[in-house]
Amino acid sequence: MITHVDSLGLNFVCAEEGCVLYPYDDHDDARLTYHTGYGYLRADGRAPIGYATIGIGHLIRNGEVFGDITKDRALAIFDEDSSNTEAEVVRWIQTDNQNHFNCFFDFAINCGAGKLHNNQLPLFNGSLADAYMHGNFDMCRKIMAQFVHSKGAVDERLKGRRAREWALFNRPVVDQFNVEEVLAEVSVAADKIIADELAEDFKNRHSSDDDERVS
Repeated sequence: MITHVDSLGLNFVCAEEGCVLYPYDDHDDARLTYHTGYGYLRADGRAPIGYATIGIGHLIRNGEVFGDITKDRALAIFDEDSSNTEAEVVRWIQTDNQNHFNCFFDFAINCGAGKLHNNQLPLFNGSLADAYMHGNFDMCRKIMAQFVHSKGAVDERLKGRRAREWALFNRPVVDQFNVEEVLAEVSVAADKIIADELAEDFKNRHSSDDDERVS
């Protein structure tokens, strides 16, 4: 059973999150500054639109105060976050496929590990972990694809990230690989996933319209 993310999975997360050496608003990457009694604020004095974040996708918790940090500090924070996330993925997802683990690891880093085991879709009586453990991979994709919204609107960055996660999920596991080449291949495959799903949705909607006209 896989219990740790590998170098491809770590590089995948780093490519998605980037490495920002100061607190920022994950909604639009605006810089944040900590103010005693008020918390993290944007340059215009407003609270963050999204979540206060730093380093490699670290969501700043209550009580954590950051100014500018070094890259080594960012990596140390990420190592701690990674260990916690790995433990949660292992808890809910038992798999022998490294890229499946990598996919769920990135999803948990981005959306929170709770999304692995909470029931998310009324059309499936179970969670993402349930769907995976029952081999219902199509439902896994449908559940994960729900998490593309930010402040009530579809965020194209999240939509693309979910597709890239799924492209990674579907990629064969190999012992030797070039990280940059694999990430480029995953990005191309993700574009195809989005295009195919849009085409399928268009087909289904027009098929429904045709059925209504016939009836």
